[in-house]
Amino acid sequence: MLYTWTDLIWLFFIYSFGGWCIEVCYAAVRRRKFVNRGFVNSPLCPIYGFGSLLFGIFLPELQHSWNMPPEWPWKKFSGKSSGITPP
Repeated sequence: MLYTWTDLIWLFFIYSFGGWCIEVCYAAVRRRKFVNRGFVNSPLCPIYGFGSLLFGIFLPELQHSWNMPPEWPWKKFSGKSSGITPP
């Protein structure tokens, strides 16, 4: 799958923020106080963002490694894939 520049930027910021959240929770539980693990007082850990970019760019074959179709979450809750028709 080819990503656009905006997709890559979104991947970077989403995974950087998610990694920051996990690290802050881990440090807070461990030290029993808030510890900002971000980069220059921001809520981002760039190592997680760059890691997601590297996986997205250089390992695209892992995208469907669970044998799920790409629309799986949306088809699960819509009535289209289950054969349910509206009245």
